[in-house]
Amino acid sequence: MKRLKTLRVRFALWTSSLFLVILAIFGVYVYFSMARGLAAAMDNSLTINASQVAAGLNIANGKLILSDSLIEAPENADLRGRGFTIRILSPQGMPIQEFGSFHNLPMSLDQSFTTFLDPTTNKTVRIYNQPVYDNNQFVAIVQVAQSLDDMQNTLQRLRITLLVSIPILVTVAGVSGYFLAARALAPIDQITLTARRISAEDLSARLNIS
Repeated sequence: MKRLKTLRVRFALWTSSLFLVILAIFGVYVYFSMARGLAAAMDNSLTINASQVAAGLNIANGKLILSDSLIEAPENADLRGRGFTIRILSPQGMPIQEFGSFHNLPMSLDQSFTTFLDPTTNKTVRIYNQPVYDNNQFVAIVQVAQSLDDMQNTLQRLRITLLVSIPILVTVAGVSGYFLAARALAPIDQITLTARRISAEDLSARLNIS
């Protein structure tokens, strides 16, 4: 019986280990796929919004003409509500117009993405810089930024879900494996008991093997 119990425990441990490896690989894949998807979606959103702001700029003879305040433009109301920071910079990097929570962000003269820890708000910010040209003349830079808080919170919830659910599933798999092994080995238990009874009590008894 001790040997049979050992087999059950070994089977349960083997089942749990197998599930742990499978679920760990699956969890890592899901987490990094989600992280890549969220990062790509944010970069795409920054690019689209920067292009829309750049397309709405009034440029004449290679000079930027600002007739309305950027923050008062009705088409930017949705961006303000979603926590975007929009900055219009001169070719020298001086802010011309801006709105949003983040200021003094690093600038690039090339079309590029940057991740920056804002010392004022202590938040990690994703920044997209888009140069604006008119007849090959450098006119301005449109800078769009957004906090990574929402993305980081989503990934944190996913991490917690995986860290909680994987041990539970592994435990369930181990317990299920133990009971499955016990059920599978039940006929062997019966044979062992019968064999002991034959040798100790009744030599005329026979094993009932299906």
